[in-house]
Amino acid sequence: MCILRPEEHLFDILFSIFSENLKILNQEKDGCILFTWDDVSDKTDGDIVTHIGMYDPAKQSYQLLYTYTQRVKVVSCSVNEGRSLIAFSVVTKDTSPSGQKHGKETYSAYLAEIRAANSRVFSLNLERPHFLKIQFLYLGQPSAKECHMIVMLHKESIGLYRIPLGRVGDRGVVMSKQPETRPIVKKFVWCQWDCQHQQLYYIHYRHPGARDQNKDHHVPMMSAIQFYQSAQYENIFDVLISFPFPHVKTSMRSFYNSSILDNGISDQFLNLAVLTQNNGTLCICCQQMDTPYNRERSVSRMRSRTSPVFDRSRTSPAFDRSRTSPGLDRARTSPSVERPKSLSEQSDSSSIGMSRTSPDDNNQNNQACLTSSGNFNLSSVSESDDEVTEINYYISMVHHAKVLHGCVSGVPFSRRHRLHFSWHGDYLMVLLPGYFIHMLNVSIEFEPCHHILLHDKIVNIQSTITNEDDSTGTLPKSIVVTSTDVIPVLSPLAKDTFHLSTSCLYDILRETPTVGCLFDYRTGLVWKVEINKDSLVNMFSACYMPTTRSALLHFVLLRMRDFWLVKRLFEMLSNDIPSREVPVLMSEFLTGTTYSNMRRQTDREILKQFPFSMAETFRGQIEKTEDGERLARLSYSTLQSINIITKTAKERQKKPGGADEDLWDTLRRHLRLKQIENGNRFSQKVVQKAFMKKKRDIEMGQTETLAKSSDDHIGFLTSFHSNLGRSESPAPVSSLFSASAQVRPDTVLGLAPPFLQGNTISTDSEKLITLTKELLAQHLGKYLRKDAKTKAQNVAKEYVSCQVQQSRQLCHLLWNLRGPLLPYTDLDYLPHLTDPTSEDEYELFQMFERYQRVCNEMAFPLPGGFASYFAALGFRNLTKHLFLQYVDYGVIQLTGEFLARVLADIKDTEEGVTTKHQLISRLPKSFMEECYRQWNHPTCQHYLACKQVASRLTESHLQGNKETFGMLDQDLFRRNRAESDTSRIDVMSFPPLTSFLHMLEKIDADTKKKNQGNLTTRQSPLDSHFLQEVALYHTRTKTNYDMSTTNF
Repeated sequence: MCILRPEEHLFDILFSIFSENLKILNQEKDGCILFTWDDVSDKTDGDIVTHIGMYDPAKQSYQLLYTYTQRVKVVSCSVNEGRSLIAFSVVTKDTSPSGQKHGKETYSAYLAEIRAANSRVFSLNLERPHFLKIQFLYLGQPSAKECHMIVMLHKESIGLYRIPLGRVGDRGVVMSKQPETRPIVKKFVWCQWDCQHQQLYYIHYRHPGARDQNKDHHVPMMSAIQFYQSAQYENIFDVLISFPFPHVKTSMRSFYNSSILDNGISDQFLNLAVLTQNNGTLCICCQQMDTPYNRERSVSRMRSRTSPVFDRSRTSPAFDRSRTSPGLDRARTSPSVERPKSLSEQSDSSSIGMSRTSPDDNNQNNQACLTSSGNFNLSSVSESDDEVTEINYYISMVHHAKVLHGCVSGVPFSRRHRLHFSWHGDYLMVLLPGYFIHMLNVSIEFEPCHHILLHDKIVNIQSTITNEDDSTGTLPKSIVVTSTDVIPVLSPLAKDTFHLSTSCLYDILRETPTVGCLFDYRTGLVWKVEINKDSLVNMFSACYMPTTRSALLHFVLLRMRDFWLVKRLFEMLSNDIPSREVPVLMSEFLTGTTYSNMRRQTDREILKQFPFSMAETFRGQIEKTEDGERLARLSYSTLQSINIITKTAKERQKKPGGADEDLWDTLRRHLRLKQIENGNRFSQKVVQKAFMKKKRDIEMGQTETLAKSSDDHIGFLTSFHSNLGRSESPAPVSSLFSASAQVRPDTVLGLAPPFLQGNTISTDSEKLITLTKELLAQHLGKYLRKDAKTKAQNVAKEYVSCQVQQSRQLCHLLWNLRGPLLPYTDLDYLPHLTDPTSEDEYELFQMFERYQRVCNEMAFPLPGGFASYFAALGFRNLTKHLFLQYVDYGVIQLTGEFLARVLADIKDTEEGVTTKHQLISRLPKSFMEECYRQWNHPTCQHYLACKQVASRLTESHLQGNKETFGMLDQDLFRRNRAESDTSRIDVMSFPPLTSFLHMLEKIDADTKKKNQGNLTTRQSPLDSHFLQEVALYHTRTKTNYDMSTTNF
């Protein structure tokens, strides 16, 4: 899924000129990169000396800043904002016998003028055995009078230097006076400088307080200092370290890795990083490592060579451990830089056949790693493929007040495993090349869930890489790249190819370092992590855990927003429609796309109230293989104490026109709202429960009758006939939605099928979205101001509009997977019910069945024509008995369009008449009578005639109309025809039937007079001609009595 692409164009000039010991030291706020290299100089008579330069990625140019008088090892460097001073620190080793034995080193700091005719170099009189880092402050416009820098003395203090400046000549700038210093931090054990926001994070030990349970140990705490204009600063943030952290004593020797790019103290056994984003996201990342500080090592477990945990067959045949990585053979790479041999290569051949040891033996070997002088010897540990271990990391999500603990199992043991923490968009990426990459969804916008856990054991990636070049940097990201410079993150080659620095090099064209580049300190290459879409689809299919598939779909829907890719993922789902994951992923589609659409229309505060996923948040997650081997486990705990300054950004900056809100204001407000409010987002389950309760009340007659009035039933079957002559243009938008909310045809899916064209929704869906608007407006009213009631109603209206749109879009997507393969899609609103069916049509019915179930469970509206089309598919693909069961259980609804198609397509054979009667008899009475009138079958006519007669007689009897019943004598039969001039009875008719119909007309007329003005009592008009025809037909066809013998 993830690939690493080299951004060679950033350092083309550097590597084409400087190839001897080129080393990146620092990156300033404006994006300029400071580097050092060793080369001959004209001023030193051909001797190799150390140079310090600055590279501007925007201009693709570099300049020499300073040349040292000898060859030294520079470990830290910074240039001031005015480009007039450069500060750097160097490390020297003690060459005395005692110093070499104990590995003593001395760090010293210097300050040099680089814009003066006669440049001077000043020593800061700082010589320490611990790491010394220097950093200039960038506080806005550069000042010609002064500049400021901070000096970080590891385990000792952090000081702020004010350096006065003066002009010499036209452009010369020199240091005019001695710097003024003041301490800002006392003892600390770790620090990191954030050049983008001019913030300093550091870890120190707080003395145990009265509430602390363990008073024998100091409590580690992380604090932050924010710098402002004129070097004003404030302690702005404190949080307790809520994960295992070693107690680093001042007297103990520290181990530094000065070769890597690190924005702080590059302690070899403390792998920490603070990652922030402008929206208030703040994460403290830490890898739990085996350190000499606590002199503990996690117990490794042994496994056999035949264990499925590690399969040597996964290694690419083209990969040979004895060869140098192809990435190191580039012409631009220094010839003196070689890949160090692995520990297994350094050991003798007898170590390969070493027998397994007991845990006690492992502890003895671990003690052997600590020399008598306290040095920690990495090479004394034998690394074997037979030994595996767990890698633990912790992410303190300060904005969520939670700590995420990740545990990765089955990784071959090595003390060189160092995780890399960086941003990929708003996902936090935890990377160990060649083994795993975890994309953690920890942004402040979402509660943590849907983490993407990818491991090398899930997908076997075979890749061959040569030394071909692509320096143009113009390959599109959306195309599957076959360039040999692209290396999959989980490929076996990545295990020994990448040696990533702790800090990233960010793109200066972006406001936030969310697209940081990974820097390889061995080769000098800069890499970017990109998402390969083909690999993502393959990973979606190959991963075993459903949670990973849901996380991948969530990432595509809310981050990539690539509907072509969404379609490809659903194509994979359609290959296993009965899977239990299909409804889950459909619900994820509906919720995620609805949230994504609302994100463009509402502000951030209201957006927090909408559901973004159906997954449970703050719940642990596990990744396994198909064999049941656990690869990773995520769990959560509570972050105990967080203290943030209460002053706003304007109050802290103390200047007009300052920033309205910064990272700390957003973070403080977010945490305060989490304390005040319950933090629950609006849930569709609430709507579904309320709708089902209301539906039960209707069925029980507590609020209103379920059957409609007779006027509402008129036209139950007429909609089908109108659809037969429909046009290709969409139907008018319902009055519920504004014109701006019309559903436009999707370019990916093409023209919608006939039953989806238009914006109409079903009757139940209209009631559903009305209820959703009402409940959502009530929910939003709790978090908005009292005068924002109208805004809540408008937002709720837009939300249900997005629901309708996304439900229709999902239905269209599912139809697009199988619908184009059916022969009737372009012509018919509904398929002909007696035509042959196909396997594709049955699969479409299965997908629609799950789609309807998901919409019902999530209280999402269904498109207006879906129920009819779904009923037609069910009738064609299910057996008669099973179809009737679907109808009885409410899965399939008998709509007017479908029944009109039944009456038109099914012939009146004995079996056909039975089928029609079985379907029509399941309708409400009023619908059933309308179908009988449309069918025009003798049985239906008989029923309707009996109903008319029975209704008139019953009404007359209930009203006590005795006079009408008393007219049943011979006077009624001898009534003059003149009295019935207005009657609809035929002149030539059967006399007994004629007299009976005259009586019904009389009853009908009397009833109308008594009910005149009563709007609640309505009935269908009496059709005497219809009754006469039905009676004569029944007498002729159903009566065996010889009528010729009757005396009329």
